[in-house]
Amino acid sequence: MSWEVEAEPWQNPFERRVTHLASGTKLVQRRVPRAEGRDREYLYDLLENEARIGARLLTRLRRAYPPELPRLIGYSLDEEEPFVLLYDYRGEPVSRHFGALLISEQRTLQASLFRAIRILSACDVVHRRVEPATVRWDGTTVQLTDLSHATLIGTRRLRIGEAPYASPPSAPARAWPPRPTTSGARAW
Repeated sequence: MSWEVEAEPWQNPFERRVTHLASGTKLVQRRVPRAEGRDREYLYDLLENEARIGARLLTRLRRAYPPELPRLIGYSLDEEEPFVLLYDYRGEPVSRHFGALLISEQRTLQASLFRAIRILSACDVVHRRVEPATVRWDGTTVQLTDLSHATLIGTRRLRIGEAPYASPPSAPARAWPPRPTTSGARAW
């Protein structure tokens, strides 16, 4: 078993520790480094949310766990540097494929992305951060990653995201009353 440490490949505050098991399996530990946690305490809430949503998906999906979603292995939130442990993501961020996919590949990617969103919706989860940095593509299937901003359907909707990936109700200049999150908020 070996470890390597890297920053998340997109604009993400979590540190990644990748473990290579003898079987060839790669595990990823997403954690809040001590220095980052001191400066930005909200990171602990995001990590706890990822663990909570990951555990919900495990209990709802059980053995029929789809490849379109990240799979939680475990977590420890009471450590000095709390973490979640996941199977490594598949593919590369979809942003690396801009302008390079054939029409048939684009349709396959689109269908796979909507399948991931439908599966989350069936588990009463809204991702709230579907953007090129959180969508990965391996040539056949999408994987929708980073559940740290996900929420349950029916909870209070909060502003999130920046243009062009923020829905109109989330735009900073627009005043809107807080209302419950619905499954319709999943795919702006």
